[in-house]
Amino acid sequence: MYRTVTILLAAWLTPLLAIAQEQDWKIYRYPDAGFAIQFPVPPEMHKGTFSTADGASLPETTYTARQDGIVYTMQIIDYSGTHADGTSTIAQTEKSLGASGKVSVAIDARINREYGRELSINGADGSRSAVALFFVHANLFLLTGRSLPPNAIARSGDAIRFQQSLQFIGDRGGFGRFVQ
Repeated sequence: MYRTVTILLAAWLTPLLAIAQEQDWKIYRYPDAGFAIQFPVPPEMHKGTFSTADGASLPETTYTARQDGIVYTMQIIDYSGTHADGTSTIAQTEKSLGASGKVSVAIDARINREYGRELSINGADGSRSAVALFFVHANLFLLTGRSLPPNAIARSGDAIRFQQSLQFIGDRGGFGRFVQ
């Protein structure tokens, strides 16, 4: 009898716990930057500079959050002062990211009308990263969910959830419209 009650109680509570965990994630909207993304905890924002492979220093805004052995990072690098094109910038960034470990997945990606790349990288340090790269309106959006060792594989689901949560929002003109 007690075993049956315990099993029924566990079956009833499991979906509630999953819902409670999902409720921790919130959508953070950044209309001025043209994107929305989910983080499990509020991110910190930092402005700085990004050094390209050819030595240029570009303005960068980074949003970072850490929770349960995962580092969630969204970098927006402003290429508007350059003649960079999206395809070359994404390819160059993908190549530099590949130097940090073994790229196990590299596929084309699309959000709304914007094309980019998604990568899965097994780091030399035992980490696993889910990465998305998009070049939109002269900005490189570099999103990384990095699961840290020793349990990187077990935590990689949340890193992938973060990677998949990126949405472009608002109307910023140019070659495409963002979806509200």
